[in-house]
Amino acid sequence: MVRQGKGGRDRMVPLAPAMVEDLRRYWAFHRHPLLLFPNAGRGPCAPDQLAGRMRQATSPMPVSSLQRLVIVARKELGIPDATIHSLRHSFATHLIEAGASLHTVQALLGHKQINTTMVMVTFTLPELLRALFFTPDARQIYDLFFRAAAEALSETLANPRWLGAQCSGFTMILHTWNQRLHFHPHLHCITPGAGLDAAGRVVTVKSPGFLVPQPVLRAAFRARFRQKLAALAGHNAEVPAIDPSVWEQDWGVHLQAFGDGRR
Repeated sequence: MVRQGKGGRDRMVPLAPAMVEDLRRYWAFHRHPLLLFPNAGRGPCAPDQLAGRMRQATSPMPVSSLQRLVIVARKELGIPDATIHSLRHSFATHLIEAGASLHTVQALLGHKQINTTMVMVTFTLPELLRALFFTPDARQIYDLFFRAAAEALSETLANPRWLGAQCSGFTMILHTWNQRLHFHPHLHCITPGAGLDAAGRVVTVKSPGFLVPQPVLRAAFRARFRQKLAALAGHNAEVPAIDPSVWEQDWGVHLQAFGDGRR
């Protein structure tokens, strides 16, 4: 039970069996009748003397002491940057990697809401490339389209010059026709304007109207698609020749704010 945590609310959080055993060993060291983390105060660090001071403590360990312990541990482990709050973000990351839903993470971390700035990114291929979707390799072309867009978006979001989110996510939807029912393959990607950086800290967009620079994302998408198409053509002689002027065109990549995730 976490009492008076984030937002002044109480909440229940799980403990891994290994952590429970570590906490039991820690308490067995000092055996304070009420506190798990008593304030050791200042004095000699010999085990018996330290345990004695902890057993007689009248207050819990101050936050400043815990912060100093995190700094010492991080230096010993060679971690360049981490704070107490990083542990909270790491907990959330492990939950998500283990398959927990966002609402489960929200409840365990004590967040009142999970709203964030949502951005819709649209990737559209130039007209000169649309004939590729009518070849025997159409399935591979569609797959290539998805992978090129996903890699371009992930890499641009991870760039520390922009969002710096090493861990990010998005939902991609393929549309093959436009409003006039003309063949017009394009991908809509819905992504939150947030993610986790290399240290596990939450990073968010600085402005609701800006995710990453459009020209940077456009160039990354074009480069990824060209690279993957060349690899496919190298293994399959049926891929038709491409007009080289298509690589000099401005590819259709658009970014648009898309609400806060409540709909």
